[in-house]
This record gives sequence, C-alpha cells and structure tokens, in this order.
Amino acid sequence: MHYEAGFRPGIKHLTIGQAERILQAYGLDAAPLQLNGRADVGKNRASAVARWFFGLLSFTIVCLIPGIGWLAAAIWLMSFVVILVRLNRRQKYEDNLGRIRLVTDRLPRHS
Repeated sequence: MHYEAGFRPGIKHLTIGQAERILQAYGLDAAPLQLNGRADVGKNRASAVARWFFGLLSFTIVCLIPGIGWLAAAIWLMSFVVILVRLNRRQKYEDNLGRIRLVTDRLPRHS
C-alpha cells in the first residue's frame, strides 16, 4: 500500500506533528512529546547549523580525494537532491492531511 508521497510511512519515522495528531485521535495527552528540548527554538537552530557545518566540511573533504573525489561528490549531491524531494513530498502530503478532518469515531478509545 503506497500513499501520495510514494512510500508507506512507518511508525518509527513519525514527525512530532504526526505523533501529536495520532495521540489526539486516541484522546491522549501529547505534552510528553515536547520533553527534552524538542520545542526549544535555540537548540533546534544550533543543531541545524552544526549539521550543515559538518555536512559541508565532510563534502569538502570528500571533494579533495584525488581521482574519485568528483564522482563521490556527484553521488553525494544526487543523494541530497533525492532526500530533499522525498522530504518535500512528505511535507506536502502532511499539509494536505492536516486539512482533512480526522475520523475518530472508528478508533478504539483508551482510558
């Protein structure tokens, strides 16, 4: 079974927003999802800057490998583009899903 995004999403790769919607559908509290600084803008920004810095540093080092550096860089860039396209598709799917009213009367309620 495939979805609009081109793949069947697994539960272990849920975003925080998806997990919140699932918990809300079951009538459970979603507050524990924001523990450990997940909602902290400063930590998230610092994490993104560090990821990009070390990614670009690694890319630069790979490009300097004599002989095969250009090939490794091309493969790296193609992988990056594929990942961005998949993330974009998934985000569009989630945005469209957010506009649809959840049908919760068929879901079992946990007390």
